Order: sequence, then structure tokens, then C-alpha cells
Amino acid sequence: MKINIRVYFLLTMILLMGCSLNTCATEKSFYQKGSGWDYLRFPLLEPYYAIKISDEYGWTIPLNIEPSKTNFLYSGGIQDVTKIAVENGMIMVYSPYFRLIDVGGGQVKELHWFILIPYEAELGFETEAEFIISLQQYGLDQPLWQEPLSILQTFDQTRCLEWIPGCD
Repeated sequence: MKINIRVYFLLTMILLMGCSLNTCATEKSFYQKGSGWDYLRFPLLEPYYAIKISDEYGWTIPLNIEPSKTNFLYSGGIQDVTKIAVENGMIMVYSPYFRLIDVGGGQVKELHWFILIPYEAELGFETEAEFIISLQQYGLDQPLWQEPLSILQTFDQTRCLEWIPGCD
């Protein structure tokens, strides 16, 4: 019985030492969280991230802002994201996904272009022209688009993306 207790104690100590060396940390910072065994994931600007759980919905960006700071009512997140740009503290998103969205006042629109400003605003646009006009109000003429898979590959290889604090 003493051997079993010693082995158990030794294994527990090894496990605890490994965790203290950050090899099995249970909590990671927002920008360290990547893919899991059954999903693909990479961080955008906190609190936003892109995730792909199935091919049916493609890449999704969950939304996080209170309804008073958005120009549409959209539950769940932006689905089937095919283009992302992160510049000037904003996330720009394009999705061809067809879904009628309540924009208030009894109106519904099909939104494909989005601007996400962490903790400030989530804006959706029906046309690229409306999207570009809004971007210009934030000092951008045209986003530098990237495909989600390309961003994921860079993140998986380097654990860095140009918008992650401390990454250059």
C-alpha cells in the first residue's frame, strides 16, 4: 500500500509542477486561446474571436455588445464569415450568408458587411457602398481583407497576429 501512495504522491507532484510551469494551465489569456480538438478558433480583438465548429455554418464570430450599441438585432453571431480585416481598433467582416435581420422599426434587411468596435458598437450593412461610407467615417478607405483559414494558419504557426498586444 505504501508504494501506491508514494507513486500517487509522485505523480501528483509532477502534475502540479508541470502546471506551475504553464504546461497545463487551465486558464489562458484571451489572446492565447486557439483551437480545440473539435473546433478551430483564433482571437480577433478582445472580446471577439472567430470559430468554426462545422462546415454547415462555416466561420462564425459571436457578437458581444448590448443592443443599444448596435444597428441590428442578430442572435448568435455572424455566420459563414469569408473575409476579415482588423485595423485601427476595429474588426471588419464580410459574410455571404443569407439571413433577414431585424433593424428596428419593423424593417428587415439582409446584412453582409459588418464593423465591430470592441465595447463600443456593432454595425451591419446591406451593401458594400454603405459599408465603405461608414468606414470612411472611421478613417479607412478600404480594409485589408484576409480569409479566416489564412489567419488561423498564421496563428497556429506563430501564436501571434499583428493585432495581438505584444506581437509585432
